[in-house]
Amino acid sequence: MKSVFQKVGLNLIREPVKAARTNIALESLTELAESMKHRGQLQPIILLKSNDGYEIEAGHRRFLAAQMLGWSVIDAMVKEATDDDSLHLDRAHENLIREDLNPVEESKIVWDLVYEDGRGVERCASLLCKTVSWVETRLEIYKFPDDIKEAIALGAIKVAVAKELVKVKNEETRERLLKSAIEYGASAAVVKQWCSDTQVVKFLEQSEVAAAGGDAVAINHSQVSMPCRICDVSHMIDILRHIWICPECMGAMRELARETQKQLRMIETGITEE
Repeated sequence: MKSVFQKVGLNLIREPVKAARTNIALESLTELAESMKHRGQLQPIILLKSNDGYEIEAGHRRFLAAQMLGWSVIDAMVKEATDDDSLHLDRAHENLIREDLNPVEESKIVWDLVYEDGRGVERCASLLCKTVSWVETRLEIYKFPDDIKEAIALGAIKVAVAKELVKVKNEETRERLLKSAIEYGASAAVVKQWCSDTQVVKFLEQSEVAAAGGDAVAINHSQVSMPCRICDVSHMIDILRHIWICPECMGAMRELARETQKQLRMIETGITEE
């Protein structure tokens, strides 16, 4: 698609119908406006020309900053809007490459290409020069709960952390874990452990209710076993006990457990150390 450089009046430009950015922070926009005020517009925006004006393909923030500065015109690379199908792909390329989007914003672009345009995962990956795994991850993110997506968009949690949190189906529990993950800056591994412990706690709570209610309470749960963190012997989870412990203390406890087991075996066999 041929592009032509020209100055275009801001009053002739429409904001994108499907903006790539879901949230533009006023502070960052003000900083951009100050930069453009003192250094000028270093990079033209990209516009699509149609019968009734121009639509922004890339450079939405620069356009808004120019409006803040009271500019009447802006430098632009103008394209003719002809083939809608290739137009959507060009727009996706421009936004993914130029706009420094967060994963949630990327997920919306990828979702539109894969499902609204019907390009499929593998073809979309090839056209965007991304891996299939990258595309599949963005499609996952698009379906995440809103609170999880908001946390990703704000940079409060990583995508790997979000993947662990969405495994928790109870909304109230997930919200509590999300809040803790943000507050403590928890890694995906830590959140995974939190989620695992949450499931164990739920099992134990069910068992306690069943025991208290007797035959009047019916609780359906499968028999689940987990390995002890000290001796590695598997037990039913209703007899295991859970504590928070650092790796150093865990290692010391395991060493003590091994030494204790060694001493017990020696006593059983009648062997003593001299």
